[in-house]
Amino acid sequence: MKTRIHRCAVVLGLMATAGGLSAQSSGTWGAWQAIGDFPTQGMSTLTVTSATSPSGLPLSFDLSSDCTWCGTSADCFALVVTRVEAQEHTSAGGALDGLRLRFSYLSGASSAHWRNVASPGWSPCFQAPPGGWDCNGWGFQGAYPVVGQDVFEFAPPVSAAATVRAGNPPNPVVLLAGTPSGPVLGSAWTPRIDHTSFAKTALLDLVAVDLGPPVNVPISYGTLLCVPPPAGQIFSAPPDQAFAIPVPLDCSFLGRSACAQGLSVSRGPRLELTNALDLVFGNQ
Repeated sequence: MKTRIHRCAVVLGLMATAGGLSAQSSGTWGAWQAIGDFPTQGMSTLTVTSATSPSGLPLSFDLSSDCTWCGTSADCFALVVTRVEAQEHTSAGGALDGLRLRFSYLSGASSAHWRNVASPGWSPCFQAPPGGWDCNGWGFQGAYPVVGQDVFEFAPPVSAAATVRAGNPPNPVVLLAGTPSGPVLGSAWTPRIDHTSFAKTALLDLVAVDLGPPVNVPISYGTLLCVPPPAGQIFSAPPDQAFAIPVPLDCSFLGRSACAQGLSVSRGPRLELTNALDLVFGNQ
């Protein structure tokens, strides 16, 4: 049996050093619990909107026993049964902060498919391909029956944030958070350095993002407020233009803190540090 786990289809940028505690590292995953076994007639779709997780979270999904390319053989119209299960994560403080849904082929002469998997109000931690989950969920294509399994992961809403920290002695407060104000999972975070009254002859802007705790170390060109990260977590942009920093679509980042600081480079070279932004990863 082939199993796929949909968590992060595109892992870029900040994943370079994803070690350390994650949002779910201090709690526990419960046991898988049955949601139900759902029979579906071939070449048709069953839409489920009334299912719930073990703690009562609403669940919705579509099931079908084959996609439209199957053809006209008897297998294409056969009955297939799909098993749906849920697993919930509880934080160390007892709060529900994670949900997984597992879809498995159980029986039948055709293949099982699932799509539009959702838990209203919770955010998915997986990338849908272009056009959405139009027909997805088979373990592999080939001789029938096609046996497979998928796991989809969700997390509750967490607001992204970026808090200004100038340091001591203070750096110019010119690193702006952009829109959205903090890093949102699965999107590009777009801070920029304002050169209205800062480093007006700058040739290049840099932003470093570190997943460790903040620091405050005076150096020759300002106060260092973030630990310098590996090269893969340093991003560049022309002066006065926004950065485009990719944020992983990965539940383990949700609620984590990070530190971002800007640096402008002028001729000489002359280096000038900006304020820091203390970040919280969110999904909204």
